[in-house]
Amino acid sequence: MVAVVARVGGVREAPLRAIATDALANKLLALGRARGDVAAVTSLAAPLARAAGLPAPRYVEVGGQVFTRRASCCLAWRVPHEVVCTSCPRRDPAERQILLEDTAARMP
Repeated sequence: MVAVVARVGGVREAPLRAIATDALANKLLALGRARGDVAAVTSLAAPLARAAGLPAPRYVEVGGQVFTRRASCCLAWRVPHEVVCTSCPRRDPAERQILLEDTAARMP
């Protein structure tokens, strides 16, 4: 599917694969949080991604919370009055770490 979308959209496949991987990782993380078992649900990420021909999703634990370690940028920061997302790979790693720590501290 990624190849078809890339061809029709006139874009490269690699960024689309990264976006798909990050979306899969985020949905599994949300499901894991809802079920109260993040580790069990996110352990499905790599096999599902592999089966779909996608790169393996990555997670990072910060402040006792798990976050998706994103490979893609949503480009929302290009919209007027928007900022770079907390977990954006375009952020400086040290700044991203501090923001994730702040987010983790506010989570239940």
